[in-house]
Amino acid sequence: MFKETYRLFLVKLFSAFLGFVLSATIARKLPIDEVGEYFFLLSLVSFVMPIALAGMGHSILYNFKRSECNVNSLVGFSIFTTVFISIVSGFILICLLDAFYFESSLSLELNGIIILIIIFNSLCELISYIYQSLRRSWFGSLIVSSKRQALIISCVIFFDVDSVYQLLYIYFYSSLFSFFVAYICMVKDVKPQYDKIISNLFQIKKSWTFFLNHFMGTLNGSILPLMIGFFSTSSQVAYFAVALKIVSLSAFILLPINRVVAPRYSAFFASEDLDGIKETAKFSARISFSLSVPLLLFMFIFVEDILSYFGDDYVVSSKDIFYVLLFGQAINCLSGSVGWLLQMTGEEKLYRNISFFNIILALFLGFIFIPIQGALGAAVIYSLSLFVTNVISSLYVKKVYSINIYKFW
Repeated sequence: MFKETYRLFLVKLFSAFLGFVLSATIARKLPIDEVGEYFFLLSLVSFVMPIALAGMGHSILYNFKRSECNVNSLVGFSIFTTVFISIVSGFILICLLDAFYFESSLSLELNGIIILIIIFNSLCELISYIYQSLRRSWFGSLIVSSKRQALIISCVIFFDVDSVYQLLYIYFYSSLFSFFVAYICMVKDVKPQYDKIISNLFQIKKSWTFFLNHFMGTLNGSILPLMIGFFSTSSQVAYFAVALKIVSLSAFILLPINRVVAPRYSAFFASEDLDGIKETAKFSARISFSLSVPLLLFMFIFVEDILSYFGDDYVVSSKDIFYVLLFGQAINCLSGSVGWLLQMTGEEKLYRNISFFNIILALFLGFIFIPIQGALGAAVIYSLSLFVTNVISSLYVKKVYSINIYKFW
């Protein structure tokens, strides 16, 4: 387990570095309003992607090692379902976009580009889940997210990019190339079967709870920028997005751990190995604590130096937002893989209910505080949501499995 975690940690560290460089480059090259528009549109894509995946990634992860599951057939069905739902949800998004977009309607060509980005990003995410099931998460992350970020950075630096529309085209071509490379690599390990799509329709019902968990789990990070864009200004979106991007750099610690332990939780649960679940949870908590605390302290102390890479405006306007977001991310990191523990051990409905309550709370507070406080209000809501989800989940795990997530020794 340690070897796989170490590999994925290095890949995620590299990916986090690329993400930081990309965000800083965009912030320096474009006016702040266009930076806000870019992150606003990416938030729309992120909002739709969990819908497009329809819980199929989690379903593959949950069923991959089960003897009654035909993996090749399930993967083929998942790919077909993801493409179909991506197209439908993308068209619905475009129809609703006029109500939220900052300035004016997008051209028909750009509308098509956004739909294609949704399709290929969703497929890339699905392939990442497949490699997570194969216990080769590091390779899936490398050929999907890291490669796409490297391509976008290269194009932004070496070409004269001066508008959000050019960025969208670059993002699309990078996603397209990343998908084809990832798919070619995937079929060497798993050969999708597309001839049993009808017989696999029952997976829609099984993946419903996973879909809700995934959707609500990513909703906060995508819906809050949308609410800022609707109730405030594009510059406020930029300040929030930059602060969130930096704070999320700490996720390169938590994500590798989650991707490694999730399939193990599922396997131990299937074999009714409670000791294996407990040992995996302890491993997750200890390594998350030991790696995240130094990084979070570093970010807290040197926040102004980090923000200065994005420009002077961000140092002034994103600093307080950053501090608030950092608190929520600290709770998230210290809670380890508690969410995955619940989802992979038959408690996915409970986690869904916790997430649903959390989203309702966030939306309610968002309509009150974001019109008044803008990005700072959104940051408070984001951190509060992470706190509620992780603490309630940890208390339940302590009650049922006698595992104290916050015991780091």
